[in-house]
Amino acid sequence: MQKKGRVIQNIADQYVVQVEKDNYICKARGKMKQLEGGIVVGDFVSIELEERTKRKFGCHCRGRG
Repeated sequence: MQKKGRVIQNIADQYVVQVEKDNYICKARGKMKQLEGGIVVGDFVSIELEERTKRKFGCHCRGRG
């Protein structure tokens, strides 16, 4: 499932992305890691949610937009 949100915090190689009222901890994936300047706080990104358990989601940043 894909959603769009805004990066609100950067901790090492992980990003906190706010989507509506929920926050997700994400990692950059693929070409996102190689972007000049990288992902910065305030960027809008698309994330892909991966259900790991019935209650928790993991996610990966897929693109800026």
